[in-house]
Amino acid sequence: MTFPLTEPLTPQAHEALCVSIRIWAHKGNHGGASGCPLCRLYHAAWCEGCPVSVVTHNVGCRGTPYVKWEHVKWGHRECDERSARIAELDFLLSILIQDRKLRGL
Repeated sequence: MTFPLTEPLTPQAHEALCVSIRIWAHKGNHGGASGCPLCRLYHAAWCEGCPVSVVTHNVGCRGTPYVKWEHVKWGHRECDERSARIAELDFLLSILIQDRKLRGL
């Protein structure tokens, strides 16, 4: 379950989200929290203020398609890498779309 953004992202959060989107569009995040621009900004503060946490009301990407991606990394056969990557990409893009709407773009 996700919740809507209620205010536009900060410039830092917006940039980190855009870089994250590029990573997922290209190959996915193979570095965990250290490979995620959003985590580098927010992980140390238990994800406080992270756009992902704002829309999921969770920490550590719980409640997102990233969980499926972790299953792929662990070798679970019920998930394939491409569909897991595309699901996370779509999720992040949905946050960007909400941000753009809040900005009137």
